[in-house]
Amino acid sequence: MSFEHRSSERFKDLLEALNVLCEEVTFTVNPEGLTAMQMDSSHVAMFILKIPPSAFERWEVVDEQKFAVSVTDLVKKHLKNTYKDESVEISYDVDRARLNIVLKSDIIREKNLPVLEPSDEEAPQPKIFFKAHARVLVKGLLKALKDFNELGEHVTISVKDDVLSLRQQGDLGGQSTPFEKYSDNVLELKCEEDSATTYTTSYLSKMIKALQPLSEVVNIDFSTDMPLRLSPELVSGALEYYLAPCIGADEAPTETREQEEAYEEEVTGVSVPEELPQDPEPEEPASIPTPISEPTPISMPITIDMSVLRRLKL
Repeated sequence: MSFEHRSSERFKDLLEALNVLCEEVTFTVNPEGLTAMQMDSSHVAMFILKIPPSAFERWEVVDEQKFAVSVTDLVKKHLKNTYKDESVEISYDVDRARLNIVLKSDIIREKNLPVLEPSDEEAPQPKIFFKAHARVLVKGLLKALKDFNELGEHVTISVKDDVLSLRQQGDLGGQSTPFEKYSDNVLELKCEEDSATTYTTSYLSKMIKALQPLSEVVNIDFSTDMPLRLSPELVSGALEYYLAPCIGADEAPTETREQEEAYEEEVTGVSVPEELPQDPEPEEPASIPTPISEPTPISMPITIDMSVLRRLKL
């Protein structure tokens, strides 16, 4: 097995996009190309990478090979210094369990690193029907997310009335960034129904940041209380990120709901009916509450609300 990519910098950017979620990655290489599909250790996010042979300068693969490597070591040590007009050649020495790397420019640099045992865990292939879609410039999203990192752990993404919005409300205050349809940063925006879901800010930020060297445009797909899909527009091949939602993280406090009811009564002139008194519920044994603001793991249905699980269809 041997293949060569025309740009060591571009190949490194692809590996760094995987490294933001996983330190070790299992790759499958066969005559049809290079693929990798894996979840992060917390099962909150995952990636799917598919690169065809046409993306490489040379592709010499006869049989399928499956191996794992430390992408952290590969990116931060072996490919730490890459240069313009430099190609990278990768070959797999099965007998020595080594991945050989040759960087070719005006000089030749040869490296190797140990191959690890492939992971037995198989990530589920997502089967999700998205209701909202947007094509957005990466630089605009990055500029907005820098602010959101400062105020809270969660960010709510919504589409309503031809506006893609990022909003946040926490102990330190709130903020929002609207991206209107056909504005400078929005190339396309469409939805079958209004959608809004909350995600972890740190995950979303590092994903978008990792996509910046790969593409100027990112496709965003999501539905209410469903995983988010991010996909850059690559010249050849495909990369997809999936991020689990934080169910319940954006629920409004009681005081806010009362203010909304008061506003509705003022505008419409119709008072919001008070709830009828209910018989007291029988007391249940005390139990440790489960936080509802944590991201719902993608592959751990025991922690997912059953209504959400039925829609995930993983």
